[in-house]
Amino acid sequence: MSGSENTKTDDWEAAGTIACGAGAAVGVNTLGVEFRSKRLNVRKFFCLWSAGYSLGLPVGISLDWDGLTDSDFNKIKCDNPFSLNDLNLSTGLLMSATFCPVGFGVSGCLISAGIFPSLFTLCRIYGGVAGFDLGVEAMRGVWLAAKNTNSYDVKRHAVGNAKTGSGNRKSVPPLRPAVHAPPHPRFGSMPRNF
Repeated sequence: MSGSENTKTDDWEAAGTIACGAGAAVGVNTLGVEFRSKRLNVRKFFCLWSAGYSLGLPVGISLDWDGLTDSDFNKIKCDNPFSLNDLNLSTGLLMSATFCPVGFGVSGCLISAGIFPSLFTLCRIYGGVAGFDLGVEAMRGVWLAAKNTNSYDVKRHAVGNAKTGSGNRKSVPPLRPAVHAPPHPRFGSMPRNF
C-alpha cells in the first residue's frame, strides 16, 4: 500500500454503499462501506464479509444507486487512530435491524473494527433495502480493502450520472447550436445539428 494508506489518523468518515445477505437463525452478509479522511486526502472502499446470528428471514440487497454525498457520511469516533492498512484484514462486527415487509424498506446498522486494539466501535450507517427482511442480525467478519484508492473529494457513483460525467459513464458533450440550412425549395428552412 502507498504511504498515505499506512498513515494513522482519527478523522475518518464512513458511508454505506451496498449490502446483501441471506439467512434464518444463522446468516451471512456482505456490507460495502466507503471510508474517507480529509486530513490524509484519501478515500477507499471496503467490504465487511461476515456471518453470525440472524433473527428473521432476511433475503435482500441494499444499493446506493445515486452516489454518495457529504450528507451520507458519518463521522467515526475512533478508539485509536488507524490507517487504511490497519483496517484492511481487521476483524469486524455488524449489528443491523431491517424493516422491509413489502419489497422495499429501511435498514440501519452499527459497524465496528478491530479488537486488540479496537479501531472504532458502533459507527451508525443507514440505507434503503429491497427484498424481504424483518429481523435483526449480529455478525462477526473481516474487513477487506478494494484495490483502488482515491482522493477525499472524488465522487463515487454506483451508476454513472450523465449530467456530471461521474461514475462509469463518459460525460455527454453538449449539442452544438442549431444551424439553419439553406431554404429548401419545397420544405423551407429546417434546423439541424452537426
